[in-house]
Amino acid sequence: MNITRKILVIMSAFVFILSANADSAVDRKKAKALLNAVAHYEFGASRAELAEFDALLRLSLGNPDESGEWEALCIDQLKSGGTFAGKQFICQRLSRFASPASVPVLSDMLQNPETAHMALYALERIPGSKVDEALLSALATATDQKVGIINTLGRRKAEKAVDVLSEMLTQSKDNVAKASIHALGNIGTAQAARALIPFIAPGSVAYRPDVFWAYLSCADRFLEQGQTRIALEMYRRLDGPDVPVAVRIASLQGQLDADIEHRYELIQNWIAGGDKAAQTLAIRSLHLLDMEKTVAIAGQWPLFSPAKKVQMLAMCEDLGYPELQNVITPATGDPVDQVRMAALAALATCGDAFTVDLLAEHAANSSGEEQKTARNSLYLLKDPAVDQYISDKVAQAPLAIKSELILALGERQIASAVQPLFTLTNDNETRIRRAAIKALGDLAPPERIQEMIEVLKKAQTPAEREEAILAVTRVSNNLPEETRVDPVLSALTNANPENRMALLRVLGRLGNERGLPELRTALQEKDQEIVIAAVRATTDWPNADPIADLYLVAEEGKDNRSRILALRGVIELLEKSDNLSHAETAEWYEKALSLAPETNEKRMILSGLSYVRAPEALDVAMPYLKEKDVKAEAESAVMRIASRIRGDHPEKAKNALKAVVAQTDHDLIKAEAQDVLSQLQ
Repeated sequence: MNITRKILVIMSAFVFILSANADSAVDRKKAKALLNAVAHYEFGASRAELAEFDALLRLSLGNPDESGEWEALCIDQLKSGGTFAGKQFICQRLSRFASPASVPVLSDMLQNPETAHMALYALERIPGSKVDEALLSALATATDQKVGIINTLGRRKAEKAVDVLSEMLTQSKDNVAKASIHALGNIGTAQAARALIPFIAPGSVAYRPDVFWAYLSCADRFLEQGQTRIALEMYRRLDGPDVPVAVRIASLQGQLDADIEHRYELIQNWIAGGDKAAQTLAIRSLHLLDMEKTVAIAGQWPLFSPAKKVQMLAMCEDLGYPELQNVITPATGDPVDQVRMAALAALATCGDAFTVDLLAEHAANSSGEEQKTARNSLYLLKDPAVDQYISDKVAQAPLAIKSELILALGERQIASAVQPLFTLTNDNETRIRRAAIKALGDLAPPERIQEMIEVLKKAQTPAEREEAILAVTRVSNNLPEETRVDPVLSALTNANPENRMALLRVLGRLGNERGLPELRTALQEKDQEIVIAAVRATTDWPNADPIADLYLVAEEGKDNRSRILALRGVIELLEKSDNLSHAETAEWYEKALSLAPETNEKRMILSGLSYVRAPEALDVAMPYLKEKDVKAEAESAVMRIASRIRGDHPEKAKNALKAVVAQTDHDLIKAEAQDVLSQLQ
């Protein structure tokens, strides 16, 4: 449909809408012409007339007189015929405003298998018993349409259909019987429920599970209507060992909803009964009880299987009642790992200040996930007294627990602990010093950066120094960008070699351009330990600005170790080279390959090169297709690069892929290359 035609259709609809508004009545002549066009619509054709019809219809909806006019026009049009698509569209719209007047024409359409489904769609939404009567009449003679009619009767909750549907439960065709069962469930009356009861018995019918679901639906309807006594009796009928688990759980939930007065006894009995499904639901339903009853039931956790213990403890965590702490605490000593971790996790919401010692002890004496869970709960404790308790406890706590409490000071952001933490950096125990330094990285304000640098300078072990480098970096990052590196540069002035190496590492992590000259100077030092420290620091730089400096060390360095580290640094900087063009990046990869002394380095470089979207990258990778030791990496690189540039450089990509196909020894790579080639042909 061209633009001119679209404009004409829109203008026509607009004029039609204005005229309809002007006289507030349906223009039958125009509407009939439009409906005739709609009735002959074919799938895939222009929908302009359909849109025009909908626009006019929206103006009439809510006006009974105009809706009646439209209904009469639609009825006439359905009688006159039309395409399948046109009739379907009219029936869909007719369903919005149809009255019993539409029933005869729709009933006639029920007789035709091709139009039955669209007629049912409209009939389902028409109010009144006339529709139910028409559907039942059609059902008596229907063949292929029978299931659709039954489903519609069910969705309409047609009480008149119960007797007929009850008879159909014994039909030889399972699909008819099943449809009748579900329809009775949707109708949901006492009569419908009684019709289902004989088929609940074991061995009654093959489709017995459908009966359970339908009967459950009836029970739910009684509950919705407030008839809780009847609903409760029905739910209990579905509480048997041969009932599908999902139905049983739903019926148990129904009992809880229908018998509020006896919820506690129900939950108590289900937990004590040992039935897994009932136990699971009972545990999940603890939130329905008051706090005292919940604590009483949760206290039975030692009687459960490990899986149910975990469920119970998870529910305790969700509820977060402090009163549950006495229930949870013994479970932290359970022999099963998952139970212990569930208990430790639950203490995060239920614990108080007196839980601190227990969690810190678990964190100190465990490892892996259990240690992580204990620490996390310690950091999340909500009791307002916890922060002060930890601060007071640190000084006299045993060594192992002390380090955990120190870490908690930082994680919980207890600002008042900063000064005590600085004091603890002088502790005799390495473990305590490291914990204090880590916590200061989280807590120390930027104005205390000089003190943090002093802590770094007096670090006594390599591990402690690494922790101090991280802590100084974190605190420095809170300074204004223009002065961020000033304290570190100042400290470098008279630093001994060991401290200078550590401070250079801080400069690299800060990545501030004002620190780059200091790193460049260090890269040219005679002391190779200083050079190596500078190489490591430069490798940490956030972009590729110092790549030429590292390359110079890789090319001309006096020490083999510094050369290899510098080359690897070049590769790492290239991986974060947002400030280089693709062509420049490819050029640097080529330079790096020229210096690579060993196969491993070449493989690393080719792997990084494969992500460069530039034709120059292909030129770099192609020669290595002939090098046996790195052939596989070169083939992979060529494949990736060619796939990335094929849109802009199809010929270059095609030639490269042909070379891979010709040389590769791997069937998978050959197949992938040929697949991309076929897309380029």
